[in-house]
Amino acid sequence: MSNRNRMRFASVALFASIILGAALPSWMVRAEGDTTPPSVIRITPPAPVFDETTRLAELAARRQKVAEAIGPKSMLILFSTEPRVYANDVDYQFRQENNLFYLTNLNQRRSILVMMPGNPVTPEILFLPRRDPRAETWTGRMYSPQEAAQLSGIKEIWDVNEFNSFIKGVRTREVYQLKPESIFMTGRSGPPAANGGFDEIFNAAAKNEAGLYMISNFTPNGESKEYRQEQRFAATWTKETGFTV
Repeated sequence: MSNRNRMRFASVALFASIILGAALPSWMVRAEGDTTPPSVIRITPPAPVFDETTRLAELAARRQKVAEAIGPKSMLILFSTEPRVYANDVDYQFRQENNLFYLTNLNQRRSILVMMPGNPVTPEILFLPRRDPRAETWTGRMYSPQEAAQLSGIKEIWDVNEFNSFIKGVRTREVYQLKPESIFMTGRSGPPAANGGFDEIFNAAAKNEAGLYMISNFTPNGESKEYRQEQRFAATWTKETGFTV
């Protein structure tokens, strides 16, 4: 830009500044005859970098805050987003449910997070679908248990097909007998406790003091498009136990 054009631009900017009451940029306030190139470019600092230890510690802290909030006599269940379809047979790009992603960093369909702060054996369980190369050809790559554990920091990972049997055991207050082949990964050392660690929540349920937490941004009447799984789960739970979720 020539000095003449720069002075003309500065004059216009000065006029606009006076009219609008705005402060002039520092590079416009220059002595006449100063030919030093103006410093108008600033280098953006790099984005913060977190190592794996810090990142996993942050995820664990988020889950710990949730655990403290719901207490030892309660259970939290978070379902992943259901795929949405347009034109009857084409899936929209998958986007994970916000709360599940916030606590696990996992962008996996059909994943379920269960938290039971009062259970010393399995305080948090991640249910994942078993990998299927044929399905992955069409729906995209799925996490292996090792990858899911590395991303989330959760070491107790079970087959998602076991979720219904597991939750039925909790609903009927019977310790669930997990099949060994359904355990993808476990952080437990030694044999599991005879009672499965469910004493706290079972005793609370017997006294009508237990709590079940879910995402429930839907109305009882009609069918929710976004939280259809949660709505159906709540309806089944209420029907079989008599307690409202």
